[in-house]
Amino acid sequence: MFRKILVPLDESAFSEQALPVVGALARRVGAEVELVVVDDPYPNVLKEDPYWQTVYQERDLTYLDRVARQFGDRFGIPVRFSRLEAPVVQSICYHADATGADLIALSTHGRTGFSRAWLGSVADGVIRHSQGPVLLIRAAERRGEEPADAHDRFARVVVPLENAAEVAPTLAHAFAVAGPAAKYLLLHAVPSVPAIPPVAGTPFTVFSFTPDVEATARLIEGAKRFLDTGVATLSAMGAKQAEVFVPAAEYPARAIVDFVRKKNADLVVMNSHGRGVSRLLLGSVGDKVLRGTKSAVLVCHKAP
Repeated sequence: MFRKILVPLDESAFSEQALPVVGALARRVGAEVELVVVDDPYPNVLKEDPYWQTVYQERDLTYLDRVARQFGDRFGIPVRFSRLEAPVVQSICYHADATGADLIALSTHGRTGFSRAWLGSVADGVIRHSQGPVLLIRAAERRGEEPADAHDRFARVVVPLENAAEVAPTLAHAFAVAGPAAKYLLLHAVPSVPAIPPVAGTPFTVFSFTPDVEATARLIEGAKRFLDTGVATLSAMGAKQAEVFVPAAEYPARAIVDFVRKKNADLVVMNSHGRGVSRLLLGSVGDKVLRGTKSAVLVCHKAP
């Protein structure tokens, strides 16, 4: 599925923490990797100044050449690089689409100061504007640490699913990233259905916080049925382990985050048409997962 992976870098050690994860993935699936830097000079520099254009171009190309050589030597895979022009988000997404990149993978932290904040701006913008899947790799918080998901593979993969239509495309992306050896945990958090009993002697009803056990049970059974099709789908792809989880919760979004933490997931795969991910990450389930856990997040935008 993934023939080309695009990796945006901001010339910082934090952004480079995406590279070990991308290298292992690309080597396993046989994908080409392209590293990109977007020319985004400091605000007080005139981009039209030919001197500064030359300085920044030479700096960026020297950096990309060095990182690409090291990356290619380490993983033994085809790697190329490009220097793009600002604006950052639009350039990354346009270049990915124009060159046929199947996946954009980037660290969720970068340098601060004059640089853009990767989680709040670039990563968030790429998720909203990309036409294809985006893999957000959580960087280590302190220099010298390995990124939290720097494995040769993702061992525990949580896939929250909303409905049957999402099952096949979302799991295809999940399997492409994590591979057959991962354990897949398919999740659908069912909201508890409140009982609404009639008021004695009237045709009216009153709201009750008491859950309707039978109605909630029917939702759980329905969710299990479409998640079971996901298990069969993964098995046909070659996955060794897959389980189904359908908790009833007052706040399904919170249940997803708690589940990810409890299972110590390496990767969360979410469809952009699900709860909140298609919006700005801030305040959504995707943001809560990213900030509240150590998991990488794969956001899928369209069927493969």
